[in-house]
Amino acid sequence: MSTYPTSSGASGTWKLKDVWVAIRGGDWIPENGALSGNRGLFFGGSTPGGNVNTIDFITIAAAGNATDFGDLNTAMYGSQNGAVGSTTRGVNGGGGDGTPIGTNEISYITIASAGNGTDFGDLTVNGRALGAGISSSTRGVFGPRRGAPAPGFNNNVFDYITIASTGNATDFGDATIQAANNAGACSSTRGLRAGGNLNTAPGGESSNVIDYITIASTGNATDFGDLSAIKNDSGGCSTSTKALFGGGTSNPGSAPYGSLINVIDTVTIASTGNATDFGDLSVATAARAVSNSVRGVFQENTGSPNNGNTSFVTIASAGNVSTFGDLSAARGTSGTGSNAHGGVQ
Repeated sequence: MSTYPTSSGASGTWKLKDVWVAIRGGDWIPENGALSGNRGLFFGGSTPGGNVNTIDFITIAAAGNATDFGDLNTAMYGSQNGAVGSTTRGVNGGGGDGTPIGTNEISYITIASAGNGTDFGDLTVNGRALGAGISSSTRGVFGPRRGAPAPGFNNNVFDYITIASTGNATDFGDATIQAANNAGACSSTRGLRAGGNLNTAPGGESSNVIDYITIASTGNATDFGDLSAIKNDSGGCSTSTKALFGGGTSNPGSAPYGSLINVIDTVTIASTGNATDFGDLSVATAARAVSNSVRGVFQENTGSPNNGNTSFVTIASAGNVSTFGDLSAARGTSGTGSNAHGGVQ
């Protein structure tokens, strides 16, 4: 379905999975109960005054400002795409809580019902720069992170959970590199981890490596290809077929460390190969992202500072972003997830 219907205008071409049911107030919901247009979630974040525990949500199909959803149990800057989700549940794993090695805390929310996070379990190791949140409709995979077993250590660990069942994470396998601040994107069967910071000190080297896992089968990642540049802190999102990696920061291999990037890369998830240019973000920035089957929405983390602006693209059509709206308060480095990303389509 190319557009989302409203209760007053439901004409167009339909697939069986896109049958919608009218509810009070004139909104439409799919039969699984998720809101029309689907929800994008932003967990926590960082501000000049410290970390916050706020959870915001947007309706991805409708540009506009984010709305407060509830609070995490702990104030933390979010993991780099370190959140996963099914059509009904969003799960945030790890993050920076002010300690040298970060937290191993996993919490969840029910996406259709605003409210605070609930304890889910623990990651296998702590992490404050987790990356590559990847999920199918049943399994969530959290990517490599910084912080454990020692402060400043980048590991290559993938953990996984069964999203519908609370409990501690289990080891999934290893990435091809040890890196923090990775980006993640997925289809229902394959998850991609891209880029990341290889070293711990400022000025340390970043990576352009993309690798992939088969979500249903535990095991180590396999090389996929390369991003257009070495970078970390990119925002990753996807439909069921195409992944985008937007923005990020570079390093001395291509520019001074911390130099910001506005390029959006794209790959076809089912194949392997190097990324190609898709378009540009509105500013050069570190980023986070959420998506549904039509749109990718990027949280622009860099500004005055951490401006909380969001912008969007139509994933099927290469091009630059358009303005979407603002988060409920200026902040950056949120954990991000949705109930309509490529892994559940």
